[in-house]
Amino acid sequence: MKKNNKNINKEIIFHFVSLFIKSFLLIIILCTIVAQLSTRVITPINLNGRDRIEVVENQIQSLPNIHISSKKEINDLSRSICVASDVTNIKESLLISIAYEESRMNKNAKSTAGYRGYMQATTKDIFEFDFS
Repeated sequence: MKKNNKNINKEIIFHFVSLFIKSFLLIIILCTIVAQLSTRVITPINLNGRDRIEVVENQIQSLPNIHISSKKEINDLSRSICVASDVTNIKESLLISIAYEESRMNKNAKSTAGYRGYMQATTKDIFEFDFS
């Protein structure tokens, strides 16, 4: 009878140690996931995010005489346009049109008045919009 109790005690201890190790590993995995997610920027993009970005990319690529050198730059600009559209409630196509007309999609464009970038806007210009 005592020998049987020792076996049961060993099994209980084994299961306890096994559960403890599994719980500890689960905590480590969860902490790793949380740490990785906390370093990412999450943007509010409606629709199917990737599909929407591809539509904007295709619109940009179909423009004549654009000054974009790489696929990555087109992708970054497309993502920015989608986010700006969500924040301002301005259609992507209008934002693309403004950027094209102002700079021909040249991020290094500089106007005679000193405005720079795709949209040729300054911080002062941005705060003049009425988004209500």
